[in-house]
Amino acid sequence: MKASIVNRFLVLATIALPVAPVLSDYFGPSTYARWLLANAANQYDRGNVTQAQESLQKAYDLSKDIVTDGNFWRQFERIEGDTSGPSKSSKIWQDMVGRVGDPEQRAVAALEVSNLLSNRRQFDVAARILVDNLPPREDRNAVQNNQIAYMRSLAKIDLEEALLDINQAIKQLDNESFLDTKAWVLHQLGRNEEALPIIDESLSMLIGKWRANTKIEPFIAAMIKIEEGLSPSGSTDPSEANDSTKVAEATQSAVADPDLDTAESTATPDATPDATPEGTAGTAGTAGDERAAGQKTRMETKRSSGWAMVQLLEEFPIIARGLPTVMDLPTLRYHRMKIHEALGNTEAMQKDLRWLEAFSIKGTDDLH
Repeated sequence: MKASIVNRFLVLATIALPVAPVLSDYFGPSTYARWLLANAANQYDRGNVTQAQESLQKAYDLSKDIVTDGNFWRQFERIEGDTSGPSKSSKIWQDMVGRVGDPEQRAVAALEVSNLLSNRRQFDVAARILVDNLPPREDRNAVQNNQIAYMRSLAKIDLEEALLDINQAIKQLDNESFLDTKAWVLHQLGRNEEALPIIDESLSMLIGKWRANTKIEPFIAAMIKIEEGLSPSGSTDPSEANDSTKVAEATQSAVADPDLDTAESTATPDATPDATPEGTAGTAGTAGDERAAGQKTRMETKRSSGWAMVQLLEEFPIIARGLPTVMDLPTLRYHRMKIHEALGNTEAMQKDLRWLEAFSIKGTDDLH
C-alpha cells in the first residue's frame, strides 16, 4: 500500500553491524548505537516488539548520525511499519525527517512517516511533520497537498488551511481520492451540505472506474447484488443470498489473474486498478470451481463484521491479490455515513452502516 521507506531513505551504503555486546564508554557512542540497532533487530525477530522499539530509540538517542546508516531505515521500517498503537520509539519521528539533507528527499520522508503515524492515529504529529518539511502550498505536488489536507482533517486542526490545500490538489489533479479528502475537510468544518455531493461524486467516480475494468466489474456486480439484498437488520434477503444462478450470472466473466495492480491509500492519487495484468492463473474450469466454492461459502458462513467482503474475496481470488485497492471503498462509505449522520439523514446513514457491517473488514472505529 505504501512505498518502501528503504527505497526512499537510503543515504549511505549499509555499514556492517557488530553482533556482540560492547561498552559504549570503550568503543564510543556510534559503535554502541549500532550494537543497539542490531539488538533491536534481534528483539523484533523474537517477537519482542516493545523491547525492539526501546532499543531503536536508545540507538537514536545515543548517536543521531545513525540515520545515515542504511540498516537503520531497514530496521525502522520493519519495527515501526507493521506496528500499531503507541510507540516506544516515538521521539524519533519528528527529529529524523529533518536530518535528511536534500529537500526533495526530505519531503518524501515526511510523506512516508506521516503514513506510519496515521496508522497509529497520531494525526496531529503527522500533520506537523508535513507542515515542517513540505514546500509551500504552491510548490507542492498534488499528492503532497492532498496528504497534508487529509492529515489536518483527521487531526481536526488548521481546517481552513486544509481546504486551501485540497483545493490546490484538485486543481492539479482531479480524482476520487482528492474529492474524498475535500468532502472530509468540509465535514470537519461543519459544511455537510457541501460535503455530501462531493463524497457522492467521489464514490461514483471510483465505482465507475472499477466497472470499466473487465477484471473487476464482476466483483462489483456481485457486491451490488449482495448490497441490494441487505435488510435493515443487516442480514441478506434469503431470496437473494440463495439464488446461486443470479450470483453466477454476475460473476461468470471473472478471470483468475495473479498480477492485479494494487493502489495507494486514500492519500495517493493512484487508487484505480486500470492496468491490464499479464497472464492468467489456472483454467476456466478452475476459475469456475473457485467461484462455485466461493458462492457456497458466501451462503453458509456465519455473519460477522465484513462477512460479505471476506466471502467475495474467497470467491474472487484475483481481487484478494489487489486488496489495498478494495480497501479504499469502505473509507469512502464511512465518510459518507458520517456526513449523512451529521445531516440527520437517518435512513441513508443506516444504509451505509449496513454496507460497512457487511463489506468492511475493519470496524468503523478503525476507519479514517
